[in-house]
Amino acid sequence: KMSGVALNKKLQELGIQYRQSGTWMLYSQYRDKGLHQIRVNRYVNHKGEVMSNQYMVWTEKGRLFLHSLKAEGKL
Repeated sequence: KMSGVALNKKLQELGIQYRQSGTWMLYSQYRDKGLHQIRVNRYVNHKGEVMSNQYMVWTEKGRLFLHSLKAEGKL
């Protein structure tokens, strides 16, 4: 029952993630645990130029991590 915006803000407050160049990233102690993936989206803009942006997605292991935070009352 928490919006994505509220979840991101809470995870930032807990020191789990930060925002860099418009992309959410995990701090180093969480980065190499298989909790997330960075995906790249390529598209053509209105000028016909090929552009890309990247975004983070949670893996199944990451979702379980988030559920454990909720169970601990941190979320």
